[in-house]
Amino acid sequence: MSAFKGSYKIIIDGKSRLSLPAKLRRATQATVYDQFVLTRGLEGCLFLFAADEWQRIEEKLKALSFTQADTRLFIRMLISQATDAILDTQGRITIPQNLLDQAQLSKEQEALVVGNLNRIEIWNKSVWENYLKNSPKSYEQVAESILL
Repeated sequence: MSAFKGSYKIIIDGKSRLSLPAKLRRATQATVYDQFVLTRGLEGCLFLFAADEWQRIEEKLKALSFTQADTRLFIRMLISQATDAILDTQGRITIPQNLLDQAQLSKEQEALVVGNLNRIEIWNKSVWENYLKNSPKSYEQVAESILL
């Protein structure tokens, strides 16, 4: 699987559909993604995983100990809001109302679609801008601590 990358401004239409850019649908020339899983993300966004990546995540979750309360809570919150997202013939996914609400997204509103290696994130543009603005560390500080 090739990495998802880039950011795109996309309008969510009146039927809660979001068109995925062709660059995100085509990881490689040989691979065209049309089956995804959409769920709540972190920091206020939605996560969109290609079906094969979602399978790997499910396997990791199954390996966790269900006796730990935090594990149960995380899995319940992630899985209970997960839904299959199959691309239509126009390359669009439909975002259910509960997930629109979760990410503060609205019909007929611009969303920011961000490729993030093994997943795609869907953000309310204002939430994204506030997230970046209010991050406690700068890009350089984070890079320094991670890349050393």
